[in-house]
Amino acid sequence: MTGRDSRDHVLSAREEPAGSGRRPNPVTSRRSALVVALVLPFLLAGCGGDETPVARDPAPTTQPAATPTWPDCGSHSQSSIDYVAGARGEDSVEKALARYLDEGTHAVHVPPEEHRADRWDIVTDDNTIVREVSVVDGGHGWLVDGVEECSG
Repeated sequence: MTGRDSRDHVLSAREEPAGSGRRPNPVTSRRSALVVALVLPFLLAGCGGDETPVARDPAPTTQPAATPTWPDCGSHSQSSIDYVAGARGEDSVEKALARYLDEGTHAVHVPPEEHRADRWDIVTDDNTIVREVSVVDGGHGWLVDGVEECSG
């Protein structure tokens, strides 16, 4: 609806003179309700607690629920492993990790973080990290491409 105010300029349907006494436009009200209905779940989702575990074992086991931690060591050494094109890897992540598992240790998956790919912590039964191993699917199987250990 178009009208004129005292300054004699044309008003759009959204502009109304002060105190015009018009009822709200039902289309605008429905549109506003739709926007609120679409946005509200996202806003509320941000208010909840994070129930995603920091680290998970690839296969459900009876591992302690505590997050693995590094022992007190002076420094860490990291190895990055490169492979030739077409290198043959293992059929599964578990087989690729097998040579890095010592007796009394198990692998705990650590999901990716900003600027870090996912990786596997090799931990003792008391959740002390022995080493951290990253694997990659090289196209011909799973290959270990990085190892981090305490060195001091």
